[in-house]
Amino acid sequence: MTGVEPGQLGLGYVSAPAVTVSSSTGAGLAVTANVSGGEVTSYTVTNGGSGYTSCPAISVAPPPAASAPVPVLDQRRGVTSYSAEVRVDDFGCAADGVTDDTQCFNNAIEYATGNGSHAGSVTLTQGKTYYIGTITGYMQTAWDDGTAPSTDTCAGAPCTNLPPETPGYLGYAIRIPSSQATPLTIYGNGATIVSGFTTGVAGLPTYTMSAPFFAVFGSDGPISSWNLYDININRAFVGAATRGAAYWRWERVSMNTVGVAVLAGSSQYDSFRELFIQNGEAGVVVGGWWGTRAPWTSTSGGVFLNSENLGDATSLDSVVFYGLNWGTQSQSQVAQNALDTWFNTYFFHVGDNQTRLTDQDLANLGLITDSMWRGIYHVVFATYSRYGRPVLGVIVHNVNVKGT
Repeated sequence: MTGVEPGQLGLGYVSAPAVTVSSSTGAGLAVTANVSGGEVTSYTVTNGGSGYTSCPAISVAPPPAASAPVPVLDQRRGVTSYSAEVRVDDFGCAADGVTDDTQCFNNAIEYATGNGSHAGSVTLTQGKTYYIGTITGYMQTAWDDGTAPSTDTCAGAPCTNLPPETPGYLGYAIRIPSSQATPLTIYGNGATIVSGFTTGVAGLPTYTMSAPFFAVFGSDGPISSWNLYDININRAFVGAATRGAAYWRWERVSMNTVGVAVLAGSSQYDSFRELFIQNGEAGVVVGGWWGTRAPWTSTSGGVFLNSENLGDATSLDSVVFYGLNWGTQSQSQVAQNALDTWFNTYFFHVGDNQTRLTDQDLANLGLITDSMWRGIYHVVFATYSRYGRPVLGVIVHNVNVKGT
């Protein structure tokens, strides 16, 4: 036997599993498994054996069982309880602040939630630092395909199609496969996540869509019912990004040196409590991009952004925001121009709104929308509507702002 090819790679391996060979013909075949990122990626034949007339059966030991119950602070009752959270460390995370732990994070979340098919929770280890440095997916930032509304008129004449918006794609590292029926909970236990976004990077004159300009947490779709507790996110361009956020519960989340804490196309029933942002360029930013001119007639089907209120029953309570403190005003101005230009280029598109919002229902909205553009730099909470959806019941309570 000259080689063994992997079938299903599996998840959750922290060391090479035992490989068993059985055959009714030959004998002597010896194989070892090679593990990377929690998966069996290849096999090494250490002895080819002899006498084989057909392929033998290869069996691989399963990965270790889910973590034994560990004490976790029950966030609702303030007491220590036991539950079967999955530990990211058990999926190969080095947690040394240097080794890239992106894949082991994703492997742990996929395992805990069945890739989003059921509710699950993962835990980090207190005192450890996890470096997240790899983009694993992308969130589209421009959706309008230019399809004209079929039931309206534009300046008294039938509406015509426009060129589609040039889409941008914001990368994210850790995918959150959470929905209202299958929530994900992450217990940080005081651990820290870092990426390659530094003050030096923040001071660059131009921001891009390449690393380290990515979101630590994100998804290519909406994220619902995501709980995040007791975690430090340091050095991150975007803490979390999604087309639509709903039923989020963040408590005791601390951020240091971040571009944008949260970037969401819409926010409904979200709660951000005891959110501390130091050396931040922007806090929670909602809206700024839209689905399409004609949400009910577009052939693209990208209607989600247009059918959701921009902000609805969202709450910010006990928030501290310290703006990124630069040595000179000129350095601050460079960073402000870089962040606001980045957001406008890939999301808001000031000036283009007057061109696209021309049907009879929104004829005056484009001009108003563009006139409201103020950027997002050093803003604790901002909402930007490009398509007329309202902001309902947003509560901002006990907010301390400094250095803005």
